[in-house]
Amino acid sequence: MTKIFGIGLSKTGTTSLYAALAQLGFRSITYRHMRQIGVADWFEGRFVTDYLDGIDAATDLPVATYFRELDARYPGSKFVLTVREVEPWLVSIQRQFGASEKRGPPRPFARDVRLATYGASIFNEARFRRVAAEHMAGVRAHFADRPDQLLVLNLFNGEGWAELCPFLGVEMPDGTPFPNVKPGYEAYPDPETRFSAYPYPAKRAGRAPGRARGAVADAGKPGRPATGIADVAVRDALRQFLAQRSTGTFCPSEIARHLAPDDWRPLMPVVRRHAAKLQDAGELQTYQKGAPVDPRDARGPIRLGRPSPAQRS
Repeated sequence: MTKIFGIGLSKTGTTSLYAALAQLGFRSITYRHMRQIGVADWFEGRFVTDYLDGIDAATDLPVATYFRELDARYPGSKFVLTVREVEPWLVSIQRQFGASEKRGPPRPFARDVRLATYGASIFNEARFRRVAAEHMAGVRAHFADRPDQLLVLNLFNGEGWAELCPFLGVEMPDGTPFPNVKPGYEAYPDPETRFSAYPYPAKRAGRAPGRARGAVADAGKPGRPATGIADVAVRDALRQFLAQRSTGTFCPSEIARHLAPDDWRPLMPVVRRHAAKLQDAGELQTYQKGAPVDPRDARGPIRLGRPSPAQRS
C-alpha cells in the first residue's frame, strides 16, 4: 500500500501539511499520533511491522528521519519535503527546544526522535544547521532519478494547493485557503470521528473511542456524534444532495460545509460513515477517479452520487 509522507523537519510547516492532507480526505497522522502508536521498532532499524496500516499519510518526525527506510517499506509512495529558510528555522526550533527544556528532560519518545534525527537532545546551532543542510541534500539525492515521487514545498513562500494537489493527482479545494495551523492542531478533534478516521492508533493506545482523552460531553449519546450534528441530519443532507444532483456527483465536504459551515472538518468521517450505510442500502454510490468504490476502503478524496441502473440491480 502506497502512502504520502511529509518528510520536512519539524517547524517547516509539517502540521499545516498534515491538516491539508486530512482536508483532502487522506487519513492522516503526525508526530503526536506516532508517539501514541509507538513505532519503537523504527529506532532499532526494524520496519517489518506495519504501524501505518489503515493510514494514508504521515508527516513530521520521525517520518522525516527514516524517509529512506519508509521508501523501501512502502514502494511507490509520494514524499513531500517541506522547507524553510534556515535562519528563521533555527530561531523557531531553538524556541521549541527551549520551551521543552523548561519542562524538564524530554520524554522517552521525544528523546529517541531527537537523538535519531539531530544526534542531540538539546539545541545546538551548529549541529542543527548542519543536520538541516544534510537532510535536504540527502532527500534530493535519494529521489534524484524519481522526481515524480518528490515534491519540495515551501509554505512560508506562499506555496500550497497549487503545488500539492497536482503532485498528488487530486482536485484543488474550491475557495479554501491552505491550512496555516500550529503544532497541537487536531484534524479530527472529536474522539469518535478521530478514531474512525484512523483506527490503528486507538487500538494501539488501548482506549475505546468513546473514552478517549478529551472526549466531549455528548460523544456517547445515541444518534448524536461528538460533532453535535445528529445522525439523521447527516443522512437527510446526503439524500437532499442526491436529489439535487440526480445526474452528477458531489464531494463529502459539501455535506459537511452545509451542516456546519464554521467547523465542518470534524464532520468529514461522519459523512463518510453515513455514505457507506446509504451505499449498503442501495441509495448512493461512492466514486474515486470515476470508478465505483467502497468508502470504507477508499484512500484519498472521493465523490458521492446516485448508483447506476446496473449497480442498483
